[in-house]
Amino acid sequence: MNRCSECETKLTDEQAKSGRCPHCKSSLPAGNPRGLDARDTVDCTQESMDSAATLTDDIGSTCDFGPDVTAVIDSAVSAPHNETVDLASVAEETFDMSVDQIEQVGQVEQSGQAEAKQADPAEQNAGSPPDADDAGTKGTIDLPSELKTQVSATHESGEQSQPAADRLDATLQVTSETKAGWSKAVGNATAQMTIKQSSEMHTNPNSSLVIQPRALLPADDEDTTVAADYNLVSLLGEGGMGVVYDARQSSIDRSVAVKMLKSESVDEVQQQKFLAEAVVTGELDHPNIVPIYDLGRNSDGALFYSMKKVEGRPWMDSLPRNSLDENLQILLQVADAVAFAHSRGVVHRDLKPENVMLGEFGEVLVLDWGLAMATADCTKADTVNSSTGMGGTPAYMAPEMVLGPVDEIGPHSDVYLLGAILYEIITGHAPHTGSSALNCIMAAGRNEIQTTEKSGELVEIALRAMSTDPQDRYESVQALQTAIRSYQSHSESVALSARATDDLAEARKTDEYSDYARALYVFEEAFELWDGNLQAKEGVASARQAYAESAFRKGDFELGLSFLDVDNPAHERLWKQLTKAQEERRTRQKRVKNLKRIVIALAALVFVAVTVGMLSFRHQKAIAEENEQEAKRQEKIATANAIEKERQRGIAEETAKEEER
Repeated sequence: MNRCSECETKLTDEQAKSGRCPHCKSSLPAGNPRGLDARDTVDCTQESMDSAATLTDDIGSTCDFGPDVTAVIDSAVSAPHNETVDLASVAEETFDMSVDQIEQVGQVEQSGQAEAKQADPAEQNAGSPPDADDAGTKGTIDLPSELKTQVSATHESGEQSQPAADRLDATLQVTSETKAGWSKAVGNATAQMTIKQSSEMHTNPNSSLVIQPRALLPADDEDTTVAADYNLVSLLGEGGMGVVYDARQSSIDRSVAVKMLKSESVDEVQQQKFLAEAVVTGELDHPNIVPIYDLGRNSDGALFYSMKKVEGRPWMDSLPRNSLDENLQILLQVADAVAFAHSRGVVHRDLKPENVMLGEFGEVLVLDWGLAMATADCTKADTVNSSTGMGGTPAYMAPEMVLGPVDEIGPHSDVYLLGAILYEIITGHAPHTGSSALNCIMAAGRNEIQTTEKSGELVEIALRAMSTDPQDRYESVQALQTAIRSYQSHSESVALSARATDDLAEARKTDEYSDYARALYVFEEAFELWDGNLQAKEGVASARQAYAESAFRKGDFELGLSFLDVDNPAHERLWKQLTKAQEERRTRQKRVKNLKRIVIALAALVFVAVTVGMLSFRHQKAIAEENEQEAKRQEKIATANAIEKERQRGIAEETAKEEER
């Protein structure tokens, strides 16, 4: 198989022999007609075994391996002819193999001779977690040549296939330089790993750094004739370019962490990066930044710096278990450190929970300033060498950190990263995702943020901090902190909203007016305490609607309508239902009322008729009674007259008798 070592395009034999790639126009190695590189699988057939030496030379000239790795390949190529040797599986370990600082990814598999295996990551408990060219959390593989190198959590200048690079270019419309930088840098990184592009270091000829030699000796060194400035107690971590030791500073007898470039890492770019990190971190004298104590060289000329030894755990380990308030307090302290760095003209560029260490006594320390960039306002511009490369962690990166150029990156980029951490605190996941690191980078370039069902003020704060246009973000880290603290000041309102939410849920179960009234009252109280409480505002609307629905079910249409807002789209359907039901009731009530009127009128007529009849009857009865009484009176008079006549007759008879006598 023929392949261009620059763009990885497959070539025909004729194209390979032409000496120049027809795609990227780069020169092809004359001694490598097959175009082998570190990702090719070499089938050691009898024919290839006959030219094993030539094949080894070809591989070396193509990949520019170091002598140790070349020895490994020599051993692999001499395998039996029926064995297959995978010289560079991109899914496995990372090697520091190229003088051009290209980290080739590969694994050597050879039956009965070599077995690649990954060891447990070294525990990181000191200082800044190292990146690709530093010490830190790595894995180790054992090779036949006794070569041991650590797997880095930071990828710098790896390689990516040309089709992937084409997708990056087509999707983001970036420049060819940016595309090439990212396609080389990605390697087999994941979205949570820090990725660095290869870059040039612009060395300041007027640098005022004075680097003194220091004596660094193992703690068990029995040579008492040499006074050690630092006694190296134990290895805390190791990477392809550097190591971190637990050490004892002799001058004041204190425990420190010593971060040192490996003696074989003599590349000028790596040394300049190391010095820049040391100077930048040393300038940032802040309680939330690990202090640098000393910068020097050991007896072999390797650069090192000593710093405070931090005992603790990465924030990432405890972030999911912490309460929201605990994580916000940590984030605010991280922001304090970042704001201080900005005041000194330094941009971190790689803020994420993994790069924050939580000490045993409440310390919050921002680590890993290896990607830090000095701006024009940097107070140490005369001693810091600037880098032209871009980098960051894909899951958190701001669009300008992907699209470039580097000049577009500034404090606003750190504001974005802080917003990304806040988003992870709220939602439980970083803002960007993808099936690979490259896809995640493309999502970051488009500022595609993972969706969430979470809502509220904090989400709005995070989304504003992660605005695509830097002009739409918070103007400074302090402004972002003010927004977060403003949210915290509304904690009582937020607590009331949470309680009202529970009350509303209970009211839905009981369907009692008193429960709905209590939930509505608490929501209104929460909103009155803070009119920016969106949860309370939405809760008021939800409680009113639930109250109205209960009234609708119970036939209290007027009561239900009194809780609804006709201008609220969520209330519109229920408003119409209640209005219709109310109108139907009014119609029924009107018919009933008319019927009642008729009945009342009829009843009145009957009453009048009965009354008149009764009055007439009574009148006639009264007349009859009067007539009867008059008759009786006349009868009495007649009787009296008769009696008087009878008395007069008796008197007359008596008189007559008297006269007769």
